[in-house]
Order: sequence, then structure tokens, then C-alpha cells
Amino acid sequence: MSNAAYLLLKLEKHFKITYSDLFTLFNKGIEPENEIKCESLKDLYKWNNGITITSETPLGKYEFCSWGYFLPYSQAKSFQDINNESGYYENKSYLPFISSLAGEELLVDISIENSAVLIYSKALLINDPIEIFTSIDHFIETVYYCFKLGAYKYDKSYYLKVDDNLETRIAKRINKNSEYWLSI
Repeated sequence: MSNAAYLLLKLEKHFKITYSDLFTLFNKGIEPENEIKCESLKDLYKWNNGITITSETPLGKYEFCSWGYFLPYSQAKSFQDINNESGYYENKSYLPFISSLAGEELLVDISIENSAVLIYSKALLINDPIEIFTSIDHFIETVYYCFKLGAYKYDKSYYLKVDDNLETRIAKRINKNSEYWLSI
């Protein structure tokens, strides 16, 4: 079992115990396309296929982490196509798998095996994506510990509440060489 798969099982256990109703909203896992070389990203989509967000979903409800929603693979691919057509990123292999739907995206280069996770953020004026998590495994580990240690909590309506200071400490410990966390 890969490290990502192991961490996802731990995260799933936490969700089922603490937020069992929310976990039922996740889409069933899928087998992503062969074009994805990053095994940890494949493990993430095998685990589950994000939460479908519609125009009826209030902004901020069901966010997976402080950076936004875990997008279903088909929606992530649609965003990738839009971004490529619009010329947002030089690298056409960037897949936005997490999105705030308001100008922030976490990206993975699907053409390489062990891709770092990059951030693109209009709000933070990060127009050229920079590394925020040193790998998908470290992203998953950060999310897991943020939930486990209380940096992330859902309220009764499933809006994510974030303790920014605790999240930063957790992320810096796990992603020691990340350009983003080094700058904070």
C-alpha cells in the first residue's frame, strides 16, 4: 500500500467517525485516465472522486481544505481545458484538483511521477504557480493532520473553519522546503 493510500484510509476513518454525513457526499472513487503519471494523485481519485459542487451549493460549503474543494476528476479536467485555452499556465499538464472556485487552485503536473503541488492564486497575486506542498503525499498528510489536530473543523452546516496559525505550523513541519511555506 502506498503512503498516499495509507493516509487516505486514516483520513477516511476520521471523516466517518467525526463527519459521517459529509463523507457520504463524496463521489465514489474512480480509475483515472492513464495520462496521469503521478501514482499518489491516482490513489486520491481511487479513494474518492471529490464532491460535486453545483450552482446551488453555497460558496464555502463542503470545502476539503483551506484552499477549496476537492474537484471530481471530470470537473478538474474541464478546468484544465479552460485554463489551457485561456493560457493561464505555461505548462499544459497542470491539473487543478483543488479549487476555491474564486481564483485559487492547487495544481499537479500530471505528466511526471512525483509532482509537487503548486498554488495559483489571484487573491495572493501568485500568477506564476509556486510549490505549496512538496508532493501529493505531503498534501494528503497535511490535510489529515489539520483535521486530526483541529486546524480544520466543519461546523454543523459543513462550512470549513480554519485555524490559520495551526494550519501553517502543520504545513511548515511537513513541507519544510516548500517555496510557499518558506515565504510565510
